[in-house]
Amino acid sequence: MYSSAPFIIQPADDLISQHPALKQLSHQLALKYVHQELVTDNDLQIIGSQLWRALDCTEAYDKACQKAGMAILPLIILSDQAALQQLPWETLYHPEKHFMGKDIAFSLSRQIVSKKHQPTAFPPEKGPLKILLFTSLTDDQARLDIEKEQEQVQEALLPWISRGQVQLEMPNDGRFSSFQQVLKQYQPHLVFLTGHGKFYDKNLIAKQTEDYATFAFEDETSTNSKEIEAKTLATAFIGTAVQAVVLSACQSGKSASD
Repeated sequence: MYSSAPFIIQPADDLISQHPALKQLSHQLALKYVHQELVTDNDLQIIGSQLWRALDCTEAYDKACQKAGMAILPLIILSDQAALQQLPWETLYHPEKHFMGKDIAFSLSRQIVSKKHQPTAFPPEKGPLKILLFTSLTDDQARLDIEKEQEQVQEALLPWISRGQVQLEMPNDGRFSSFQQVLKQYQPHLVFLTGHGKFYDKNLIAKQTEDYATFAFEDETSTNSKEIEAKTLATAFIGTAVQAVVLSACQSGKSASD
């Protein structure tokens, strides 16, 4: 059971300028992952401890824990600052609880804006929850175990599917045009999008002024990949019933090293 009152952690906008070591440690940690070097618990604890001290929220945290009692306390990192969201909050380290993201007493997530500033979302019509599992698999990319993923999703949803509470669609066509079409016609509420992705750093591309990312759909022959930029992909959801998207793709959590 989760506490009805989450502990909102809202870092100050000038947190990084006040604690410049955080950015340096974050950068060093990111490089270790990039170069596939060994990352130890001590590495994670160093930056996690500094993040906790920089927040200076022990008193508020203690009150939230007391109010939560035996319920799981959701910890929410709330900020609309990209630089703050890029800090490795998953390493957050409490002197007594240690890695808070691993402790069963907590759940740890990020939120960009507060709920009162979120755009209005119209509730879905009454009926079953519509889920779309859309996968893209091309011959020119590394093989993904799509069949295993489909099997696990079906197995997990089977009780609700059998009761008519969930509908699941899993198209065999991985083209972007087909993705757009099924979004409009099927009107899913939840979308799982699985395939290959790629992040492009502007500093490594001539005449490129900004970073961008792509998702590899299948081309018209369904054999080679066709990269669709993130901005174009986002427009596919305009006017649909989609409430949440789960994106599983290579480099989907990557950003520029600076």
